[in-house]
Amino acid sequence: MNAKIDLPSAISAWNTDAFAATLKQEIEALGAAALGLDQCLTGFGNIDEAITVIVLGMDGQGEIIETRIIILFTVTETIYRCPDCSGDDVVQGACEMTVRIDRSDATAVFAVTPDP
Repeated sequence: MNAKIDLPSAISAWNTDAFAATLKQEIEALGAAALGLDQCLTGFGNIDEAITVIVLGMDGQGEIIETRIIILFTVTETIYRCPDCSGDDVVQGACEMTVRIDRSDATAVFAVTPDP
């Protein structure tokens, strides 16, 4: 499933030194739910809303700006809890995505990059 989202600040920052930082900030502000990160889960649990974005690379040929990012997140596993533990198990997760941003209207499509 691909999520479509508007990234107007990133489009405004394209071709400047601030692009990667602006893209990172704009995506982090969206949160996990808006990006459909559930498809990146390898087990059971809930992805916490706070995410961290790392911009790996970008290419702006033509009308589309294509970027590769990694989203780091925390998963609270609630199904396989230790009976003697006091709380949920927390694990770290990562998801590599391709973000294609249309320069004409700032609409972005997020797609999970398949494992090789």
